[in-house]
Amino acid sequence: MPAPGNTTSLEEHPACEDARVYLAGRSTEMIETLRTWADQNSGSDNVAGIERMAELVKEHALFLPGKFSPLTAPDSDTTCALRWEHMPRPGLPRVLLNGHLDTVFPADHPFQRCHIDDHGRIHGPGVADMKGGLVILFEALRAFLRSGLHDRLAWEVLVTFDEEVGSPTNFDHLKAAAQRNDVGLAFESSPHVDELIRNRMGTGVIDITCRGKAAHAGRNFADGRNAILALGNYLQHINKLNTSIPGGIVNVGAITGGGPVNVVPDSASASVNLRAIDPATQDEMMHELRAIASRISSETECTIDLSGGFTRPPKVAGPATEKLLRAVKRVGHTLDLDISWRDTGGASDGNILQHAGLPTIDNLGAVGTHLHSDAEFAECARFVPRAQLTACFLINLAAGRLDENGIAFVDQLGDPRAS
Repeated sequence: MPAPGNTTSLEEHPACEDARVYLAGRSTEMIETLRTWADQNSGSDNVAGIERMAELVKEHALFLPGKFSPLTAPDSDTTCALRWEHMPRPGLPRVLLNGHLDTVFPADHPFQRCHIDDHGRIHGPGVADMKGGLVILFEALRAFLRSGLHDRLAWEVLVTFDEEVGSPTNFDHLKAAAQRNDVGLAFESSPHVDELIRNRMGTGVIDITCRGKAAHAGRNFADGRNAILALGNYLQHINKLNTSIPGGIVNVGAITGGGPVNVVPDSASASVNLRAIDPATQDEMMHELRAIASRISSETECTIDLSGGFTRPPKVAGPATEKLLRAVKRVGHTLDLDISWRDTGGASDGNILQHAGLPTIDNLGAVGTHLHSDAEFAECARFVPRAQLTACFLINLAAGRLDENGIAFVDQLGDPRAS
């Protein structure tokens, strides 16, 4: 859905001009930092690689004031996220800047090194999703800290290690961060420099286990109960939910089962990806998945068990998030960016933050595409304007200039914030 027209102009704050000029001179440093980070493998399962990447990020962020504290996984002393916090004084608006350093590329994947092509695009693992976003996050904050307004805003940086696998160890850390901040900025990528995401589908996975009864295919075929056929029957029925439940997606992604062909197979399994546009759709999908499993189990005399479910709730923009989008749009106009927004089926940690009550814009990162593939790239020329957008947003937020009526933006978010 396109963004509404900009009804209120915003004159550029004097500190934004300095930030723009400063960041324009940081382009080479941004790309070189990205090269270093993307050349360091940090696939979600590469523990050693993630540790090395975390050290690179920590070293890069030494300029940040305030308190640094690594976060650990539940019931463990294993670090799962990096957190910086700056609270100049109580009562200030609080902004969360969020990103992740893991990628989908394991240590043995052939896509491991960056290069820049003749069109000014940097290709490499995570350059868009989202090591490029981390570069923009830190550069925007660096520029903001140069302004005379840096002590009029409280901020927190949270960099997680497991976003690409659904943030299982950081779910509670993200929720806690959402509850102690007023505005969320996350740095996932965007295909266009002036495009933001408003709503995201919730996502999850169900694992399906079907158990039948083995029998010899020749001697006593009729005594068997074919788990593969029962599972196939079930999958055909749940695939129909794609048309019967608007706003829901069921994708059968993997299936296994059987053994020797002269035996009626007694086991089969499948994994299914789920997406839902809103909580009501999510609940309806889960109800139907269970009901169909019960019916097919009865009809086939096989047992169908489901495990898993939605792990990232739908990101549904309420009035506070719509207000936040309009505020960023006004800042964009001062930078000659015609900001618009749309909805998407992809999920991010923004889903968790928004669901926990934090109005969040979650694709302020690099401009690029072909994520999760060896064709991933980011546009080198777009790093500066993206960093300028966030830096100038922070400057205007600190100055209390973003509300249409001249009222301090955060004071008008309402309670609950994401209602």
